[in-house]
Amino acid sequence: MRAVMTGHPGRPQRLECRPVRQHGGRRLVLVGLAVVLCCGLAVWQWQRAQQQAGLAAAWQTRQQAPVRQVVSAPAVPVADWTGRRVVLHGQWHEARLWLDNVTEEDRPGRRLYGIFVLADGLAVLVERGFVGRGEAPPPASLSSSVSGIVQGWPGRRLVLAGPVRQGEVWQALTPEEVMAVWPVRLAPWLVREGAGTAVLPGLPAERHRAYAVQWAVLALVLAASGVFWMRRTGRPA
Repeated sequence: MRAVMTGHPGRPQRLECRPVRQHGGRRLVLVGLAVVLCCGLAVWQWQRAQQQAGLAAAWQTRQQAPVRQVVSAPAVPVADWTGRRVVLHGQWHEARLWLDNVTEEDRPGRRLYGIFVLADGLAVLVERGFVGRGEAPPPASLSSSVSGIVQGWPGRRLVLAGPVRQGEVWQALTPEEVMAVWPVRLAPWLVREGAGTAVLPGLPAERHRAYAVQWAVLALVLAASGVFWMRRTGRPA
């Protein structure tokens, strides 16, 4: 409650007690919660940036290591195997897989994959490259070896409608779905053919840092708005 003088000017005034509105307090609480949320998101994005930077450094070290000749399944964890430069020895399987609806440098197209079988029977999915709309696909390889960089599988993508596979064209690639079509024993990793650089999973560290700065700036703006509102309206009871 608060005391308020009422009455018309020039006439006797009277003192009345009126309840204080609490809407300002609710708004202030909501602003405070929003500031805390934005600060938490900024810290989380910054931590993700540090993790990605560490992962990138580890992958850079692996790519600078000597090229490893592979004739059978390596007896190392997948996490320690990812990012290494390798040369696979064996023979190509007849399978030819196109991952549809992908883009590269803002160009729509498909990504071509093949299956390479090692001497011990382990099959490795090989990413052969991107083919834009209207471009000619690369010729089938008959080589008994293939060089590239070890990567993780492309992962399961959301398929909104239609079958996952139509002939050689796939909407999503998983080891289970590929092995259901061809009776091979697939490795839990793939090889990106060529001498390029490894593609890190997730967003780059720079992108996470940019998001962290954006959330921090938003938190500052909200905090400044709350302070300005308090000074203008007075501290709520």
